[in-house]
Amino acid sequence: MRNYYVKDNSLAVNGIYTAFQRKAESGYLFSGETHDFWEMMYCIEGSATVTSGDRVVTLTEDQCIFFRPMEFHSFRVEENVNSLFFIISFSAEGEAAKKLGGKIFHLDRELNSRLSAVIDLLDFDSETSEQENLAQYFLKKLSSVNGGMNLLINSFENFLIELSGRDVTKANIPDNSETKIYTDALRHIDAHTADSLTVDRLARLCNVSSTYLKKLFRKYNGLGIHRYITKNKISLARTMLAEGKPVASIAEELGFSSSNYFSTVFKREMGISPLEYKSGDFFEYY
Repeated sequence: MRNYYVKDNSLAVNGIYTAFQRKAESGYLFSGETHDFWEMMYCIEGSATVTSGDRVVTLTEDQCIFFRPMEFHSFRVEENVNSLFFIISFSAEGEAAKKLGGKIFHLDRELNSRLSAVIDLLDFDSETSEQENLAQYFLKKLSSVNGGMNLLINSFENFLIELSGRDVTKANIPDNSETKIYTDALRHIDAHTADSLTVDRLARLCNVSSTYLKKLFRKYNGLGIHRYITKNKISLARTMLAEGKPVASIAEELGFSSSNYFSTVFKREMGISPLEYKSGDFFEYY
């Protein structure tokens, strides 16, 4: 981590958690996740159908999308499409960062050049994709070079500042009944966070069969409905814990039968207890 200073209406990157390239062949599905930091996904080749919060959008070549901290996201590559993405997660401060959240940008020649300079610093071509912990491998390698990480952070920060002043690209939303039903289901889940929402009830709210709704969740996030609902509750719980709310009130507000059961589910999903999570930062960044 470096020392940083945020000017008014500006942006500062104070740490990078992961940075890697991902090849995704025809039919590839990345199951959804949430985390406590920002993430940018940039499409180098091909395309992807991306779930971002309660939206489904199409990301195409030379476009990037930003996922806010604690925002659920997943993506899939359609059949007969082979894609390549650059994905970087980071911590950022400043008013300009707010302009990026949930937005899609198309990179022109200048911005492509700026981002290419960031990617070149990570030297992906010099290693195979078989390295363990690929998401941090190239960061650790660069951090062993004197001044390497500061150069990466400064270059990426300058790219983001320039990007935040550009026009947002209108999201390309797939125009089909599947994505409309799926996003409708996500909104119903958000609206019934404290309820014991069953698959059958959710299907009725969406005016489809439970079998069809299960099929859509397998297609768009690979988690299944129950797992998505659980992850959504835990994502909200993490935000509440960060705000200092007591475990007991969080358990009640999110519809868990008891504080003990909430703690059990939280630890199963996160690997640590709610109180351990509340006590500190568990992510290594550079």
